[in-house]
Amino acid sequence: GLPLGESVYFDEERKATVHGECMAARILKGAQEGESALQQTAAVQKRRHREAYDIGWKAERVPSNVVPARKLGRELSSKHGLCCLALEGDARTLRVTESEETAAGVNLEYLSLALRVRRSEGREPLFSLDPVDLTADPERLMQAKRFEPAWLMGTSAGEVMFQA
Repeated sequence: GLPLGESVYFDEERKATVHGECMAARILKGAQEGESALQQTAAVQKRRHREAYDIGWKAERVPSNVVPARKLGRELSSKHGLCCLALEGDARTLRVTESEETAAGVNLEYLSLALRVRRSEGREPLFSLDPVDLTADPERLMQAKRFEPAWLMGTSAGEVMFQA
């Protein structure tokens, strides 16, 4: 090994002497391993919470465009039901059209709910997690879901706002 120099360190078992830079490397490695273990534990806990509370975006929860498009008089030929809105130039109207481009895609159910909020409330839908006063009820959760308008809770758009 390296010459010990003026300062001598002992290994973790206090049996062997260790060079100063080697000891620093050992301490750093131990700290990194400890941090890695903490991150792994946190990831496992996060995964358990996501499963227990059914949190997280899942593709199967996204409403299909097939039925809403049909209600608008448009049959979608593909199974995936990807569609977009196209502006009719002179008529200044929108029409639903199929799309192969996911970036241009729109979910008609989400759009319908957002437009309903805009029409009835005069603003966009809102979701927030608000702190709860635990002094009044210490058994409650630390945060409460808040939807505006309140009827958004339980809708597909409300759910996707929460999952985001």
